[in-house]
Amino acid sequence: MSPPPPRSPLHDLLGFETLDRDAGRVVLRATARDELLNQRGVLHGGVVAALLDSALGQAVVSGIDAEEWCGTLQLSVQFLEGARDSPFEAEGRMLRRGRR
Repeated sequence: MSPPPPRSPLHDLLGFETLDRDAGRVVLRATARDELLNQRGVLHGGVVAALLDSALGQAVVSGIDAEEWCGTLQLSVQFLEGARDSPFEAEGRMLRRGRR
């Protein structure tokens, strides 16, 4: 397993916390703050997408060698209702390690 990645400035800005991290798996938490809410008073969709993308990316990074690189090519989020009950958690898991 690769060492934990350096803390991201974006995570500091959005207040993300790492709750658990193993090879190929990570759990992140976001807490709604006034500055992260949209005009309807729910967590902004961009914050939710960033939390999901971060969990995905960290899960993959934790399961690859330090000299390997990865990046999100596509992320699709379907919002079914507003995120009101804070905190929010996202679990990222690397299901299959491939070459691409």
